[in-house]
Order: sequence, then structure tokens, then C-alpha cells
Amino acid sequence: MAASSSRLRRLEYAIYRAPIVAILLGFYLPLLSLVVFSFWERSGLWMEPAITLASYEQLFSTNAGQLVQSFQTGIATGLLALVLAFPVAYLVTFVSSDLQRMVILSIFAVPFFVSPFVRILLLVPILGADGVVNGALLAVGLIQEPLRFLLFTNLSVLIGALVSFMPFVIFTGWLSMEMMDLELKQAAEDLGAKPLTTIRTVVGPLALPGLLVGVLFVIAAAMGESIFPRVLGGTNAVSIGLMTQRSFSQLNVPFAAAVAVVSVSTYVSALAVIMRYVSLDELFTAFQEED
Repeated sequence: MAASSSRLRRLEYAIYRAPIVAILLGFYLPLLSLVVFSFWERSGLWMEPAITLASYEQLFSTNAGQLVQSFQTGIATGLLALVLAFPVAYLVTFVSSDLQRMVILSIFAVPFFVSPFVRILLLVPILGADGVVNGALLAVGLIQEPLRFLLFTNLSVLIGALVSFMPFVIFTGWLSMEMMDLELKQAAEDLGAKPLTTIRTVVGPLALPGLLVGVLFVIAAAMGESIFPRVLGGTNAVSIGLMTQRSFSQLNVPFAAAVAVVSVSTYVSALAVIMRYVSLDELFTAFQEED
């Protein structure tokens, strides 16, 4: 009887752990393969096993500028998303009624039902020389000729990434504020704190973990995206995703792997540094208490 019970416990343990093992293998094996491939040598139309730093040397010597530019675009997109999303999340949480909250959140959620390529393609007639933005500025007399830097530049790539990914910061910020202890905000107001002081000393710090979750996602998505540079950036636009895609299309797998290894390592290192100063435990604890 005891032996049967022991076998049953081992079976249950295996059943419970099997999905976790499968997910870990499916996630980490490809990453490990990229690390290995990044040291291999390109040979003809494929690659062969070797231990060489040629791909990393090419990346940091020839393509270092593109790598830095991609990181700059991702960080700028994340910071702008934070600045623009915070007021929206605050409005949705503390100012809007239930109906208004549903409408506002739906406005930012509905575009996700449309293909990302279509969403970005629609920005071309908006930002172009004959587009909506230039037409409006010319109509009111703010400019005398169309602005050429709104399209097929790094700015247009940033705008595309911001339009596509900013809702994630809004949603995570709203959820973080929803989990907040409202008595702290009320206490600050009762003690005479002005609205901006309450936001700076109470709402902002408490909502920061949730906002950072969205910002980190935006940075990673903006750096890894390849559609925006192709459609909005013209011939000079770059991103880590576009560099990787072009390398694979040229069958330069070791270089593509090196790009992925460097970008992922940098992102994980930055995340580790951020986690030292901002703990996400408060956010997850709040969700558990709410449940």
C-alpha cells in the first residue's frame, strides 16, 4: 500500500513538473543554441562548428553604430511611453467613471485587433509630406513648407513604436494604480498635499513597479521590431530585429546569433540593475491580495 502511494506521488510530481520542464526547454534551448551558433564560422550558404569571435568582431567594429542607435530608439520609446501613459493611467483610475474607463481602455485596446503592418502602414499618409499632420500645420500657418523629417527617418520609427506599444504601459500602470491602497492617497490629500505633490510622493512611487513592467516591454519590443524600420524608416533606419532579419536572409546565421546574444545580454543586465532598486514584489503581492 505504501509503495503504491509512493508511486502515485511520484507520478503526480512528474505530471505537475512536466509542463514547467517543457516550457523551460522550449525557452532556453533556443537561447543556448544562439550562444553556440554565435561562435561558429560561416561556411558557404550555411555554417560549420568552430570557436571564433569573428561575428562579435564584425558586430562591434562594423555595426556598433547601428547597435547603439537601436538601443537609443528603444530607450527613448520607453521613456516617452512612460511620460505619455502615466497621465492616461491616472485619468482612467482616479478620474473616470466606470463607463468612461471602459471607453478609454477600449480605444487603446481595439487597434490590437488590426495587423501591426496595417497599423504602421496607415502612418505613412499621416506623416508624409502631403499627409494629415503637414496639411494641418500648413492650414493654420505654423509652417510654410511640409516637414520632411516626419517620415522615413529615425523619428518616424520612434513614433511608430510609440503608437504601437504605449498601450502596454497604460494597461500596466492602470492595473498598478488599481491595486494601490487608496487610503494613502486620501491621507495625503487630507493632510493638505496638493494634487501634484500627491502624485509625486504617493501615486508615482506606488505605481512605478507596474509602469516599469510596461516600459521594459516597450523597450524590448521597439528594439526587436523589424516592421517599423522597413516601412517608416527608409533605407537608413536600423533596429536589432532588422539587423537579425537581414543576417538570416543572407544566411549569415553566426552574425545573427551574435546580434541576438549581445542584445539579450544587455537587456537582461539592465533588467537586473533595475530590479536592485525597484522591486516588483509589491505589485505581485498586491495582485495576490486582491485575489
